[in-house]
Amino acid sequence: MTIGSTVPHSRLPNLILAGSPKCATSSLFNWLTAHPCVCGTKQKETFYLMDRTSPLCGEEHFSNLGMLGYAKQLHDSCSQNPVRVEATTHYIYQNLAPEVIAELENVRVCFVLRDPADRLLSSFNYTKHTLARLADNVSFEQYLQLVTDGNSVYPEFCQHDKSAFVLDNDVQYGKYVQFLKVWLNKIDRSRIKIILFEDLQKDPGAAVRQILDQFDIDLSFYENYQFERRNVTSAARFQRVHRLLKRVRDAALNDLPVPSMIRTAYRGLQSRGANASILSASQETMNSLREYYLTSNKELENLLGISLQSWYPK
Repeated sequence: MTIGSTVPHSRLPNLILAGSPKCATSSLFNWLTAHPCVCGTKQKETFYLMDRTSPLCGEEHFSNLGMLGYAKQLHDSCSQNPVRVEATTHYIYQNLAPEVIAELENVRVCFVLRDPADRLLSSFNYTKHTLARLADNVSFEQYLQLVTDGNSVYPEFCQHDKSAFVLDNDVQYGKYVQFLKVWLNKIDRSRIKIILFEDLQKDPGAAVRQILDQFDIDLSFYENYQFERRNVTSAARFQRVHRLLKRVRDAALNDLPVPSMIRTAYRGLQSRGANASILSASQETMNSLREYYLTSNKELENLLGISLQSWYPK
């Protein structure tokens, strides 16, 4: 693939958080862009380098706007920053993204990987409880049975086509090794950073420094930095109200402006006294999933040269 772009590298992202979904990348993007030398894209997830056949692909896309369109995903002032980051987590599953990034030699890629059983449960809960796009009467176990039998959640259980697409593919998305092989076949390992979600949770400062250590910037900024988490999956205390409001917003294509003060107050009201147990799954179910992913995880260990024993069946 030949890009043939005349867009200066300083106008393009040079750090891509390319995966995985539900691995704290919203928090990580926020922590990175808090640094005065780091500038982020206008939207955390641009979806600009998605495969054209993906339902998640937007109207603005590399295939019709090229590198000039990619440059426009950044704020104009970003060209002055040594680090320019975007974070489309579904890039990990694409073919176009590694092809384009492979030809941009100054670009670094970071993947955050999480125990695939935990990631799958988090994605299910996020769609059902945070986004309120999955039928309230569908349990995690029922969802697993449905998709492993080759059925779709759309439209009977999820009427949002993009969320349904993700849920239908989420079990396979946990087999990271098959997707990372595509990236490693196109991009040198020295340009790719692997961060484990579990390490990111334990010591976010160390993970951020590990990522930004590839760039010549002063990291003392993070010595007294407060690492607040963003986009955390949570249960809603008043679920019917939450579902109604989410449907109204979805119908308006998320264009309804909601002041940050109101969003914060609403989240506080909904989380206070919410039944967090609805976000859990049985130990038997989780161990069955870990058994399912075991072969893939062991292959991933060999590919990356890291230990993933914390992801093994308990």
